[in-house]
Amino acid sequence: MAAPSPIAFDAKTVAAAKRLKDSAADHGITMTLSTPGHGNTPARSVTITPDDAPGLTKVTIGYDWDVTIMDYDIEPPLFSEFCGDEFLVAHNLREVAEDMIQTFPELSHIGKFRMTYLWKAKGGMKGEKHRLGNCEKTSGMKQFFAKADFIIWLACDHAKTLGMTSRQLEALLYHELCHASFEEKDNGEEVTKVAQHDVELFHDEIRRYGLWTTDLETARETFRQAQIPFGSVAAGTAA
Repeated sequence: MAAPSPIAFDAKTVAAAKRLKDSAADHGITMTLSTPGHGNTPARSVTITPDDAPGLTKVTIGYDWDVTIMDYDIEPPLFSEFCGDEFLVAHNLREVAEDMIQTFPELSHIGKFRMTYLWKAKGGMKGEKHRLGNCEKTSGMKQFFAKADFIIWLACDHAKTLGMTSRQLEALLYHELCHASFEEKDNGEEVTKVAQHDVELFHDEIRRYGLWTTDLETARETFRQAQIPFGSVAAGTAA
């Protein structure tokens, strides 16, 4: 019987696992292992209970260790909370982002940056698509007043009108965090920069010429290993 494919974990899942990994045995914690079925993929589950951790509710099995799922509950604010302003400080996004930065190695470098997280009342459009979020490098006066190296905002109106789930908002926030980067100059100085997307493509380009660049070929393997989808956002783009 073939081994089950790896399961992709959300940031909070992995963060909880890291916190519990070393102490679980000492506290006698047992956990519930489960993965949902989807399409032709059967559900897999082994039920156990957290004896010594009443806040833990569900656990997903992985190859290296078992982890506890503590899903984020990301809610966009009410429009009345903006009080007529364009932006609103997003304390809930900061909490999730800091968990991600501590959890995912590919985001660990962001720990050295000063970050500001905002909800934007109206995200606007980029071409014919809703502009869901943005990551902006600050400089000059904006950096002085923001006290931040990067500003990340998510669009409150699109999150609501498109019915974006907490999981989708988490993915959007992760996307914007991936833009926060830096480059090292010849003198060793580290300079912040907004990283570009790994792949730029047109659907017709792929249909006519296939995976004609190494970026596209790498993307095929990435898509092949991608987790089971949890719902897509209609006509939305993350800058």
